[in-house]
Amino acid sequence: YATGSGNAYLANGHANLIYLNDGNINCYTAPQNSSGAGAALTLVEVLSVNTNGYVTKPKNLCLSYTASSSQNLTSGTLIYATEVFDVGDSNAYNTSTGVFTAPVTGVYNVYHEYYSPNNANAMTQLAKSTNNGSSFTNVKFFGRQNSPDSYVSSGFQHLIQLDVNDQVKITVKEGTVHINSTYTHFQVQLVQ
Repeated sequence: YATGSGNAYLANGHANLIYLNDGNINCYTAPQNSSGAGAALTLVEVLSVNTNGYVTKPKNLCLSYTASSSQNLTSGTLIYATEVFDVGDSNAYNTSTGVFTAPVTGVYNVYHEYYSPNNANAMTQLAKSTNNGSSFTNVKFFGRQNSPDSYVSSGFQHLIQLDVNDQVKITVKEGTVHINSTYTHFQVQLVQ
């Protein structure tokens, strides 16, 4: 309820507010309260619909990272260590390990880019862990690329269903994979 100078909880539990605002619809939530009735709360907008029907979800996960330097990789995980953006500051992607951890259960679109260097095959794979990274299983192989004259760019995406705390990473499957700042990216978006 409104106190005149802010908002307060009616009782213990969560709080929600749907605000009909001059043709707009704004939805807010607040964390669980255990301090009883009258405790101050801070509402966070989780969804809005404007008068033209556009839907905004400010906490809907969407992130993009790029490589921090020019690298040729023949094994291991592709690490895109420089943040381009991370909507809602999810911190779901680890720039030290190259592992993305799902913050919520849902369907995710995972996209990545790389180059195949001169006269070299390049192939990547998407690996998934359901046990906090103890082991990864290959889910999808991405097309083999080869360039006889110069670097050939490749971009691949895959929809994957993840439970909360499932992890995914992109690894080298075959050949030499080249990543570079600005030119190659790793992106994840929560689709539903």
